[in-house]
Amino acid sequence: MPLRRFRFFDPVQLDLLKRAPRRLGSIKAQIKNRIRHQQLAARAADPYRLGDVADHHVTVASYNIHKCLGVDRRFDPERVAAVIAEIGADVVALQEADQRFGERRGLLDLRALEAASGLTLVRTSLAPNGHGWRGNALLIRTGVVRRVRRLALPGAEPRGALVVDLELPSGPLRVVAAHLGLLRRVRRWQVRAIVDAVDDGTRIPTLLLGDLNEWRPGRAHRCTISGRCSVRCPPRR
Repeated sequence: MPLRRFRFFDPVQLDLLKRAPRRLGSIKAQIKNRIRHQQLAARAADPYRLGDVADHHVTVASYNIHKCLGVDRRFDPERVAAVIAEIGADVVALQEADQRFGERRGLLDLRALEAASGLTLVRTSLAPNGHGWRGNALLIRTGVVRRVRRLALPGAEPRGALVVDLELPSGPLRVVAAHLGLLRRVRRWQVRAIVDAVDDGTRIPTLLLGDLNEWRPGRAHRCTISGRCSVRCPPRR
């Protein structure tokens, strides 16, 4: 019969062994509390930062609805609304959301859209029945609109942009919704005009989205605003 080795513990060692799981749990709790305190301190030091990803996700989208005309040339606002609802974004910038001529009436059924998607229109239109400014409209799911500015962009066409300051559950966010021109040099003028408008000394995360009519991979606008602000461009898909 093989010999078996036994280890004998004194009472103090046994007490330490019993406390080990509790001590480990206490250390984990202390680390979590320290990380949380650091996050709160960072947020207090910079109140204009977006919240942590774990706190709240913000999904954004941009959609040129082309006056509700599909590739089949069929006018179908209900189909457009269904696409917007399917995207499931929290902030949606729309382009060509109004009639271009005449009374510039909005083309979507906003009540049906809100019922289907939970999105509401940010009131930016100067026309009584319009959805936006020069075709640009902005929809949000939750949040408070703090400020709205309408920009008339340079160029022969009546292009425009919206600068909307929002207070979202994740924190403040400035959204620039724009529809830029077809000519490269005109787009450069328009981007400079947008940067001049948002470069007002306010420290707030800013998101530019819309139909930028830029088909090359992200060089033109990046060089235009180089040195004026910090830019992150999503990868081209």
